[in-house]
Amino acid sequence: MMQFENESSMKTADERRIAAIALSRGVGVGSVVFYETGTRGVEKERIDENTVAAEVARFETAVKRSTRDLRTLAAENDFSADNPAAAIFAFHLSIIEDTSFIEKVTDAIQEQLVNAAWAVSSVADHYRERQIAVLDDRFREKQLDIQDVAERILTALDEPVESTLTDRQNAVIVSKELRPSQILEIADHNPAAIITERGGWTSHSAIVARKLQIPMVSGVKNLEETFVGGERVMVDGYEGFIAFDPQFDVTVAISEIEENTTDVSTSTVSTVTKDGVKIAIWANAEDVETYRTAEKSGAEGIALYRSEMLIGDRESLPSEEEQYEAYTAIADATGDHGVRIRTFDLETGHFDGRTEKNAALGLRSIRLSLRDDESFRVQIRAILRASFERNIAIVLPMVSGVAEIVTARALIDEVAESLRDEEIGQPRIGAMIEIPSAVTTLDQIAPRVDFVCLGTNDLVQYMLAVDRDNDAVASWYQSLHPAVLRSICRVIAAGIEAGQPVVVCGEMAGSPFYVPVLIGLGARELSMNALSIGPVRKLMGQISIAECIQIAEKLELVEIAADAEDFLREYYSKNHTDAFPDGLSNTISRKN
Repeated sequence: MMQFENESSMKTADERRIAAIALSRGVGVGSVVFYETGTRGVEKERIDENTVAAEVARFETAVKRSTRDLRTLAAENDFSADNPAAAIFAFHLSIIEDTSFIEKVTDAIQEQLVNAAWAVSSVADHYRERQIAVLDDRFREKQLDIQDVAERILTALDEPVESTLTDRQNAVIVSKELRPSQILEIADHNPAAIITERGGWTSHSAIVARKLQIPMVSGVKNLEETFVGGERVMVDGYEGFIAFDPQFDVTVAISEIEENTTDVSTSTVSTVTKDGVKIAIWANAEDVETYRTAEKSGAEGIALYRSEMLIGDRESLPSEEEQYEAYTAIADATGDHGVRIRTFDLETGHFDGRTEKNAALGLRSIRLSLRDDESFRVQIRAILRASFERNIAIVLPMVSGVAEIVTARALIDEVAESLRDEEIGQPRIGAMIEIPSAVTTLDQIAPRVDFVCLGTNDLVQYMLAVDRDNDAVASWYQSLHPAVLRSICRVIAAGIEAGQPVVVCGEMAGSPFYVPVLIGLGARELSMNALSIGPVRKLMGQISIAECIQIAEKLELVEIAADAEDFLREYYSKNHTDAFPDGLSNTISRKN
């Protein structure tokens, strides 16, 4: 939340706030209304053989009706082709029109002699279970789209389940998770904001919320214990928090928040510190629209393009031509600034539903790419072709040492040689440093690459052996743990020693709470999501390199991460109240 001139009139001592994850920009104030998802229970019914044909026909009619409704829905909401929301309904249509999906449901009806509703539900559950088993949160979230399609077909088969959403306008909708179509239904009631327990920035529901300009946050646990129906709350989709019973002039507050945020985010002046040192700001982005937003905020290219996002919910890797077109489009958008494409960061069993006992430590990322080198060659061919006369670089994820760099470079050279008769580029090659072995051998890795990306999310996870998504050990996930800070310092120093640029990625790089620490440790390039750029750039103009170094040196003497966070909060509250108003530093540190 931004600093206001008359803050005392807008916040009282008993006002309570909790942290959340900002998914859709904006601020909304209203009364809490719980929204039940309306997922129906489907009973399994046996049918006679002589009614099979009629049941299959009923299913096919429901599919046609659902397809028509989806196309109408997309048209009514004006989802243009250059908007990522368009892909949501294209994906929903692809599920309905997927021959294998239709065949599986039809086979279930014919072979198991069951009703169409049960067949749809069971096949959809199978698809969703495979999706949920995927390690990456961004892919797991797509199971909601499968459920959404199944519900649509079930509705076409039978009477729809009545929504529990009331006709109250300007309500703050609270739900465990929401499907894209439910966001559209909610939009008809002019909600003030949306709060969910589950959901991420790349979820289709969040994309729709952003398209419809509905403030949305997620990551709030125990909703029924946290909120009371009818109570008044404020949702801040810029900074990511919820205030209970806010005691201030809502209209004035929202106006000032949005004005302040807009002023920061739309500036295109290069980011420099108070003493004139430039800190390069890169974007994490996977589509042109997201990059355009980041570019307006001051991003100078894309340092992290997660290529696995091209896979979506499909059951196979995208073809070479599909990849080539995607890489070409994003590179054209970034122009001379360039884009760094991280090769597929997947785990084994992504497509066949197989799971490993410990997937985070299993056959994944660069290991899987080098094991399944034919798929890797397809991706490299697409990148090499797209890089002709374009600024494209390759990032190898989760390298553990020199061996993967040597093997990957040899393979890339082989692919380049096989394309000698085609027009290709010579992309630079970088390494994603995110596991301890890479940190300790970076002096060997750095001379063999053209740049280094430091992934703080996985670095903290692997350095401290803590699953950041496991609530039971969440308190052990400490970004300011001495081992983490020493590792970051070591990576940056090794990069400088080798003359290789180091860009810091992950939550720490996009958090004003941690950015001064990173700069003090030597970071001069940061990569973050579009929403983080404004707040980070605002802070940049208030700090100096000397101040950041002083902060880092103080933290070197602190042995306990919690004490380090307390030190930072106290320091910011005394020296940077404009950038860190009351409650903000705590909110950011809790989120990361």
